[in-house]
Amino acid sequence: MRRVDRYIYREIFPIFLVSFLIVMVLFQANTYMFLAKNELTRNVPLLATIQLVLWETPENLNLVFPIAVALGTSLALSRISRESEITAIRAAGGKVMRVVWPALMFGVFAGLLNFLCITKLTPYATKRSMELKTSSNVLAGMGSFVSNRPLKMGNYTVSIGSVTKLDEDTLKLRDTLLVDRTDESNISVISSQEGTYQRGVWKFSNATSILVKPGRSNAIVSRSREFVINGKISLREMMGMQDEAKDLTISELQEQIKLKRQMGASTANDEKTLHKMFSIPMMCVIFSIITPFFSIKLAKFGGFAGVMISMVIVMAYYNVLVFCTDIAAKSPSADPVLWTWLPDIIFLAIGLVFMRKLE
Repeated sequence: MRRVDRYIYREIFPIFLVSFLIVMVLFQANTYMFLAKNELTRNVPLLATIQLVLWETPENLNLVFPIAVALGTSLALSRISRESEITAIRAAGGKVMRVVWPALMFGVFAGLLNFLCITKLTPYATKRSMELKTSSNVLAGMGSFVSNRPLKMGNYTVSIGSVTKLDEDTLKLRDTLLVDRTDESNISVISSQEGTYQRGVWKFSNATSILVKPGRSNAIVSRSREFVINGKISLREMMGMQDEAKDLTISELQEQIKLKRQMGASTANDEKTLHKMFSIPMMCVIFSIITPFFSIKLAKFGGFAGVMISMVIVMAYYNVLVFCTDIAAKSPSADPVLWTWLPDIIFLAIGLVFMRKLE
């Protein structure tokens, strides 16, 4: 039967690949149109917009993989059924499940790829996308900075009174205070009324430096016409923006959940995001169980009858997922883990019942 497995894999893979590329391009086109209509990114250069679309793509792949699996398995098995190849396999003593088995294994493989994409690629790409969006908003003159918010830059804790844009890559700083406490025996404080930040270089005019030695009543004060520090800082930090749960890796999410529990804060959104990293890839496996049933049972009505039903199931799943995770799970008394996994449990049960009837 290994020859049958290879034959079915060869049927599924090209359809999966084409479906994957088409759906991915549709998501990219939708992202581009959203950026083109957005007031904050409309005036951003075309190259930066293309980069934004590319960095947004990995986040969309968690939806692309299950859709491509549903299309690939349903179209491939529908063609095999219409040409009576399943009948020939059963006449040779095989079972229908033996035909579905390669589709299931393909779903497991796609689910693993989806899981790696969600847990490894998506957090990195999302952070780069948000950083690029923030930079684009600043270049477009749309960004609003948080005043007097402590920022970490190397050994210094930086507090900035106000920030304005001078040109495409230069920011003007006012009322800046830098504190260096790395050496407890010598605390350094630097104050400047005016300064600039350009590509990781900080320049402060007429800076006043105060060296404080704890336990002593006097301090050493010095002044310089220009004080220069090299050190890049995230524009997102400067604008007071924090990473969302979806921007974090599994280990970062687990650490954040642990810290919030110690503080007595709500962890529902973090737990929901963490479990979605596992439940959505699982849908690749579940779709590879459900869609073959309709493809084989409805093959006599045409090649796309089972495919249409399969697409209805895909849309039904995502609607149930949105209801469970974005509506029901937000209730204070709701268990975010249960509601995140509930769509998978429902559709897996349906798939197993259909598979039993198919045999």
